[in-house]
Amino acid sequence: MCEQIKCHLQLPPLRGTTYEPASTSAFLPGATVTVTCGSTYWIERTDKTFTEATCKGDGEWNIRPVCQEVICSNQRDPFLSYWGVYYWHQKKLGDTASYTCKRGYKSTNGATRATCTRNGWTPKPLCHGTRCERQDIENADIAHNSKWNYNDGEEVRYRCRNSGKQFTITCDEGVWTGIEKCSSDESCLKPNIPNGFTAGPYKNTIYYTCDANYKLPTKGWWGSAKCQGGVWSGLQRCIEKSRCGEPPVIPNGKATEVRQPAEEAQILEISCNKGYSTDVEQLTCQDGKWNSNGESLETLCRLTRPRCSPPPRVENALVLKPYRKEFLSDSVITYRCRENFTMEGEDTIKCISGEWEEKNTTCIQKPCPFPEDIPNGSYKKIFGKEFVVGTMIKYTCNEGYRMVSQHDTRTCSLDGWTNTEPICERATCEIAELQFPVDMDLHVILVHWIKHITC
Repeated sequence: MCEQIKCHLQLPPLRGTTYEPASTSAFLPGATVTVTCGSTYWIERTDKTFTEATCKGDGEWNIRPVCQEVICSNQRDPFLSYWGVYYWHQKKLGDTASYTCKRGYKSTNGATRATCTRNGWTPKPLCHGTRCERQDIENADIAHNSKWNYNDGEEVRYRCRNSGKQFTITCDEGVWTGIEKCSSDESCLKPNIPNGFTAGPYKNTIYYTCDANYKLPTKGWWGSAKCQGGVWSGLQRCIEKSRCGEPPVIPNGKATEVRQPAEEAQILEISCNKGYSTDVEQLTCQDGKWNSNGESLETLCRLTRPRCSPPPRVENALVLKPYRKEFLSDSVITYRCRENFTMEGEDTIKCISGEWEEKNTTCIQKPCPFPEDIPNGSYKKIFGKEFVVGTMIKYTCNEGYRMVSQHDTRTCSLDGWTNTEPICERATCEIAELQFPVDMDLHVILVHWIKHITC
């Protein structure tokens, strides 16, 4: 089955996050939602508290539409000798921590406490000396004087990657001055919409629609585009109302536009998925609508091969596939026997022209060899029927014999009988040395003697 692609929001929103519009949680590709964060939250960047998220064509948002709480790193600055934040601490916006600098360094403006802000710990830097380390500036490259360490008073020139703008920073007692920001996106020129007009941009987004007698290829009467990397993403052209827009959705198939000269009618070729076919090979555009010769687009591609009902049941077996009411032709299923059973015949069958193959597939309990009595002993069944998997037998020795094996039972398994046959050997007696008082009656002595020598 096919379902319409949509982007979804979590409702109710996570703490610190609100949406506009708030009346729906599902959006079609191209639609946007405004995400606003609480006072101690951020989105995209720690200095941003709101943004617009756009639903992409694959059903995913261009950014994750969930705000995150501002939390400062608990990592110790390499120039600190004491840092009042342990690795298990979690410092949030506005929290403070005491610190001292290593020998040879000093704190900025004589500060002894650092404050968690949206841009990390301040003051920046917490400690500084007489040298500066190489500064990495987002979306910028060093244009002149590139090295790892700089002396007090040295300058470095940077160039913004997108705009080409250049600026110079200076090392001042271990602190860089003159740092500027470079935009991550190139600005987009306001687009020209033939046979339409635009509004904006607002928050890096323009909105547009078409003039009278024109329309957008999609169903909506207006659209929006976002500036991404110097290009308007999502911008569509206006077409005449007499022309048809995007190819329609064909269940179990697709429609592909045949390239035609601009003055000729639009034509779509229909191709159905495997196992489906159609009597309508083409769709033509008439008065701005796709003409399918009276056929419903929902049933344009019909199933050509009959389906099979669920496969036949095999006693003591399961099918290694999720249950379905119908199976397409050429579907193959596999049977698996339950524990202590073995398969006889083939374990797979195939759906052919609406019927399952007929195969003699059975699951049987594997029999064990017929057991025989042991010398000077015998056995009897104590569990199970016949001599199949799970049957248990117990051995006993004849009178005058005793068992010298560790086990007196055997069980039938898929690999045959467990344990080895027990052994019965002749029982022997030992006569103990008896001592009696001198004055004991002879009759009593004989009784005791007989009891001890009887085996």
